[in-house]
Amino acid sequence: MHGYRENNGQNRPKADNHFITPTEGQQLRRPNISTDELTKQFANSVNMGSNSTNHNSIGGAGDRMPQSSTSFKSQLSPFAVEFVPRMITNPMPTPVPREDPEDFIAVTYLKEFIDLITIKPNKYDNQITFLTDTINAYIDEDTDVMLMLVNTIVDQSITEPQFRYNGVRLCIHFMENLLTINDDMNFKKQLFQRCQRETSSTRLNTLLNSSEQCQKYVRGLTLFIGDLYSRSMAPELADYVPQLLLLLLSKPHKENLKCVCQVLKLCGALLEEHYKQTNGQELNKVIEEMKGTLGNDDISVYIKELVTNIIEMQKRGWTANMPSAAPIHNPYLNMNFVEQNAPQNNYHEEDNYSDFEENYQTRYDFGQCGDEDNTEICDAFDEFLKHSGQN
Repeated sequence: MHGYRENNGQNRPKADNHFITPTEGQQLRRPNISTDELTKQFANSVNMGSNSTNHNSIGGAGDRMPQSSTSFKSQLSPFAVEFVPRMITNPMPTPVPREDPEDFIAVTYLKEFIDLITIKPNKYDNQITFLTDTINAYIDEDTDVMLMLVNTIVDQSITEPQFRYNGVRLCIHFMENLLTINDDMNFKKQLFQRCQRETSSTRLNTLLNSSEQCQKYVRGLTLFIGDLYSRSMAPELADYVPQLLLLLLSKPHKENLKCVCQVLKLCGALLEEHYKQTNGQELNKVIEEMKGTLGNDDISVYIKELVTNIIEMQKRGWTANMPSAAPIHNPYLNMNFVEQNAPQNNYHEEDNYSDFEENYQTRYDFGQCGDEDNTEICDAFDEFLKHSGQN
């Protein structure tokens, strides 16, 4: 083993230096080949490097792999329109963006109108002409606009009792006044198709056997179609009504029976006439089912009385029974005072009205009810008695 002492580098072994810089004046060794031959070799090496396609993973300039003896021609082209991997045989088509129905101008105006008349029903007559003109102006905005209009009205009429009456009015109005672009874009046709879909047996049975909210939906649908049939008298809707009534009677509880009675009051006479012409027995089946509920002890006396009234009305040809009970008198009215102070002639005449108005506040005896200053209650009650023929 060679050793050395650390005495400022003295006696250390000298390492061979392979990169000795030549001293000035010393001539370099000339190459063994000529300059022309060297230039030719350099040109060949450049051509081989540019044609080489195989490199190792490090990719250094001097790390080229030997070129294969067999030439390979690629089938790929940089000008291909689209590259599809071989494992995807049927690529999915790019979905076409669809316009949101909320953006349809006609539907937007309709929804604003519905919101208005749901809160203020008396605005219907003032706004219906403007709404109709606006929808007709944009009725061809899209092929689905007509269906969206129908669904918007029907959905709101079924779920919102406050709107149902005006919803049916709106349907009748649109059937007569909306433009018809083609056979498919027809309001009446789309409306009746929606009623047909709603009354399919599978759908109705599923709804009725579901939650109470779904049963409420069926009652709303029954009231809507019954009211629509009573005003349009369209024979296409006639068979839907008994179908809905029989479905409700299959679960004869309070709300369902009240709904059946209300619908028959609306359109019982029309159904009777329709089935006389067609020899149908659907309405008779409904009446028989209603009679069967009278023996149900779980049904209250009040509901049984409603059912009985409808059965008796059907026997009378759907005419109301005018009760012959004793007339109802206003308990707040002081009859002695009225007989003494009421004018003999028409008190609306100018000469007698002022005298009667002076004692107007004292003609009623309210007792301890606390409504002594509210004469509107007494006027309303008197008006009710007068129109009902009981006073």
